[in-house]
Amino acid sequence: MQLEFTPFAFPLFVGVFVLLILMAVVWRRRSTRGSAEFIGMAGFIAIYALAYAFEISSVHLRGVQFWLKIEYIGIVFAPVMMMAVVLHHVNAQRLLTPVFYVALSVIPMMTLTFAWTNERDHLIWRNMRIDRTGAFTRTLFERGDWYMVQIVYLYLLSFIGLYLLYKGLLSSHGVYRRQISILLAALILPTIVHVSYIFRIPPEGLDVNPYALMVSALIIAWGIFDYHLWDVMPVAREAVLQGMTEAVIVLDASNRVVYLNPAAQELSGITHEASVGRPAEQVFAKWAHLARNYWNLSEARTEIAVDINGVSRVFDMQQTALRTNRGIQQGRLYVLRDMTERRAIVNTLVQRNQQLTALRQFEADLSRNLDLQYVLNTAIEAAVAITQPDVVAVALNTEEELSIARMWVGGNSITAAPHMKLWPEASSLAQILASHQAEITQPIGPHQERFIHTASESRLVVPLLSGEKMNGVLIIESEKPQHFTTNMRDMLVLLMPRIAMAVDNALVYEERRKLIAELEAFAHTVAHDLKNPLASITGVTDLLRDPKFNLTEKASQDLLASINRNASKATQIVNALLMLAGVRVATHFEVTPLNMPAILREVYIRLDYLIQQRHATITAPKTWPIVLGYEQWVEEIWLNYVSNAVKYGGQPPVIELGYDSPRNGQIRFWVKDNGPGLNVEQQRRLFQPFTRLTQARIEGHGLGLSIVQRIAERLQGEVGVESEPGQGCCFYFTLPAATIPAEQPAQVKAS
Repeated sequence: MQLEFTPFAFPLFVGVFVLLILMAVVWRRRSTRGSAEFIGMAGFIAIYALAYAFEISSVHLRGVQFWLKIEYIGIVFAPVMMMAVVLHHVNAQRLLTPVFYVALSVIPMMTLTFAWTNERDHLIWRNMRIDRTGAFTRTLFERGDWYMVQIVYLYLLSFIGLYLLYKGLLSSHGVYRRQISILLAALILPTIVHVSYIFRIPPEGLDVNPYALMVSALIIAWGIFDYHLWDVMPVAREAVLQGMTEAVIVLDASNRVVYLNPAAQELSGITHEASVGRPAEQVFAKWAHLARNYWNLSEARTEIAVDINGVSRVFDMQQTALRTNRGIQQGRLYVLRDMTERRAIVNTLVQRNQQLTALRQFEADLSRNLDLQYVLNTAIEAAVAITQPDVVAVALNTEEELSIARMWVGGNSITAAPHMKLWPEASSLAQILASHQAEITQPIGPHQERFIHTASESRLVVPLLSGEKMNGVLIIESEKPQHFTTNMRDMLVLLMPRIAMAVDNALVYEERRKLIAELEAFAHTVAHDLKNPLASITGVTDLLRDPKFNLTEKASQDLLASINRNASKATQIVNALLMLAGVRVATHFEVTPLNMPAILREVYIRLDYLIQQRHATITAPKTWPIVLGYEQWVEEIWLNYVSNAVKYGGQPPVIELGYDSPRNGQIRFWVKDNGPGLNVEQQRRLFQPFTRLTQARIEGHGLGLSIVQRIAERLQGEVGVESEPGQGCCFYFTLPAATIPAEQPAQVKAS
């Protein structure tokens, strides 16, 4: 193969040498995305340029045809690799899959095949010949049918690449804009030259495309060495900035928007394309305070609050000046990190720390005092501090019913609520009592129970569990429909066992205190009331035994009668004490429907002597309702009430027995007398154990009404008195009404 090198081949050799150096430089940075594609592109251009240098230096047509076929290796694949470089540079490398490369290479492979088999089909060149009359070998030919297909495909790839680079140019700034400008120039130049070649503007037979590609290689080399084209790739910058959750805003020296990443576009509500070049004051109009306070500063870091779509969000903003190597400020970079969730977490942690501190304080408070009211007040204060409600109530479980012991209504002090009861049959309350689990109900439906406050819209109920024992419930209500949180519930669930234990201790302490008081009163009674009859018996016995007293038969009988009376009195006191103790400690007693007329007949028989002695008049209804109770105890209630009415009534006593209509499942029975009545202080002390109000007028030991009260409480009833001075007294007690089948009478008749 004979060659005669011409001056036209020398620039091509130089260009190939430059391309090889360029490929070596980029090879050192091959870890950068797109570098492999650039090396491939440069290699194919080098093949094209080197083969064309040998083509124009060939002497014979056969040599020209051989080098043309070699050239086509670079001609068909250089545009494919250029497209790959562009896609990497505009951050569209996700398209560069093996399937995509195969699709791009279909037409180039067909073109290369047709070029290497051109002697058979003449699809690329026809009537090829050479002309050696000039300074180089000119190759002359007619274009085959496939030649223009390859040209159209080449232009399609070139124009797509130019469009993508132009679009990237509009969205870039600074050094990245200059890098894209260099790539645009490197792609535009060979495209324009190739168009001129197709339209035969250069001398016929001279292919100017390799020379244009050499110039493009020099342009790219300039970009590599002067602008570090392959050191800091825009695709890397885009990958980082596009994936950042922080908002990135870049302004130039005139406060015009240069760049917004997707997070910043979401914050501003404007796209990158619509914001670039516009004044920042317009793009971020709703952030006026940001422009006023920070855009005139070079460096700053602060927290800012911004309202976005009606929601307040907190950002940590870091502002950095962008300067050239000479220190000239070219703009500012803003990075805004959304701190809303973190701030909420911090606030939650602070709130929980405060709540835990409050819990420790409440636990310490519960250990200071065993008084029941103090414990209940502490429970309510804890609920108020943790939940900020409108109403709080503590209901204690006594005798299988829930009674509200203490309650608080917003803005008021904690008060007692002795007459408020809750019925465990209520569906939601029954469920809580059965499951022993705290429950939030919000909002309270129109058909659901409102336990305390009729205006409540949400409710939190926490059981007071001491081990497996249900001491009661803590009821917290709010007028806000969605007020309570699971955190509030969990905090109270942590505290409630401690409060339930404190309630247990307080109840034991209260019972112990009452027991001690009763024992002291009992000792006083034994020492005082039993002392007199026993001393009298002892004294009379001494008289009977002393021989120096010569007693007549009548005197001896009188002394024996005195002994009998005092012994009977002592026996009554002992029986009353035994009755009082028996009611306290009794655990098994049968509650049955009562025949009240029969019970009253027994009372009348036991009090017959006293009634006759006092000339008392007693009236009673002909029929009595049927109630539930323990016959022996109820008889004792009537006995005490009627005997007191006979003893303390008028002169003579006029006594009326009766009952009221059922109310809340209870029937009230009463005894009215015509005595002098009681003042408020006397009524307050009346049911205290071992209290006697009229000791000067009537003898007694003060146990009767204490027995009445204890019996009524054990039978789930109440006792009380209604009186005014000079108007007599009305003593009453209540018992549960019996549920009677329809075929049986609800009342019994006195016979």
